[in-house]
Parts: sequence; C-alpha cells; structure tokens
Amino acid sequence: MKPLTIDSATLMGSHELATPQQRKRESRLQAILETAQLVFRRDGYAAFTLRHVAAEAGVQLGTLQHYFPSRELLLRTMIVQTIRSYNEDYDRIARSEAPVERRMQAIIEQVLREVQDESDRTFLLEMSALACHEHFAAEALVESHRQYLGMWGRLIGEMNPGLNADERRMRALLIAAQLEGLMPFLQVGTPGAVPDSKALAHAVRVVAISLSSA
Repeated sequence: MKPLTIDSATLMGSHELATPQQRKRESRLQAILETAQLVFRRDGYAAFTLRHVAAEAGVQLGTLQHYFPSRELLLRTMIVQTIRSYNEDYDRIARSEAPVERRMQAIIEQVLREVQDESDRTFLLEMSALACHEHFAAEALVESHRQYLGMWGRLIGEMNPGLNADERRMRALLIAAQLEGLMPFLQVGTPGAVPDSKALAHAVRVVAISLSSA
C-alpha cells in the first residue's frame, strides 16, 4: 500500500501541531485515510462506504463522520493524498543531480514497479474508472496528469532543448501512455502478453529515450 504523508495544513487548517489534541487528530486522520486507501484498493470504489471504512479502522461511524461527513469527501481526500505521494516520488527522482537519461530510467523503473504491483495497479485502474462517473475524481486525475506530464516534459526538454513546448508535451504524453497502457494487460493476466520485468524495462527505456532525443 502506498504510504501517505498527511498534509496537516490542508486537513487541519494549521501549519503547526501545537497541542496534543491536534497531534491526536492528525494521527486519527492518517489512520482513517490509510484504511480508506486499503479498502479502495482491495474492494473497489463500488463497495466503498463510510460504514465499511469505519469498521476496518476500528472507529465508530459517527467518529469517522466527524472528520469526513460524506463518502465523496473521504474518497476525494484519500485520492488526492495518494496521487500526491506518487507524484512526489517521481518528482524527487526527476530533480536529482543524476544525468537526465539515468533519471528517466529510474522513473520508468519506478512506474513499472507500480503498474506490475497488483495493489498499486488496482488503485490506479479503480481511480480511472471512478473518474468516468465522479467529477471530483476526474479533477484529481486531470491534475495528476498535468503534474506527471509536466515532469516528463521537463526531462525531455533537458535531453532535447531544441523541441518546442508542444513537441515536449506530445512526447511526454506518448511516454506516459505506453507506461499506463500496460495496466489492462497486466490486470487481466493475458498469458505471454508481457515479458519479464528486465526486458520490459529495457524496451520502455529504449522507446522513451528515442522519443525524447529524436
């Protein structure tokens, strides 16, 4: 399961945890959100209810509703926090001091680990399905893609400074599409559809570097 780092300022309206009560509140919020993420990954959005999350978290339904009065608010908060943790991992690699090609390779390997992990893959597919029906999930997905494609665009610009902004965006989209497009094949377990991890990482890297440098 993706670890969550709770944004205290967002959830609590404060930049400091000044009192034991605030620290207790943040700890409970984090536990609820981590449980919500677990339920979403395991059971999907169709089975996601406040009552179900409360039972899994070991808290009274009324306690959970004190923090998250609606299913939508809990889903939105959990999805935004989880997406943020994915993008922060990628951005940390992208902004390191390693050569640009090595950074690209490291991000590709990170994304491939996630799409090949059943829990991560299920979360991403469920979130995409939810975005087809719920506006708040669609907004979160659009913002995630904006950040993710922007990161790839910056890396492509480093590798190939002669490309204009439109070219960088298009190539970033193609790289992202080949990575995310693997998920349906992996989810249904099509025999022989996907090679071993090392061969897959090499093939994706070849395509990404070619798209970036051409």
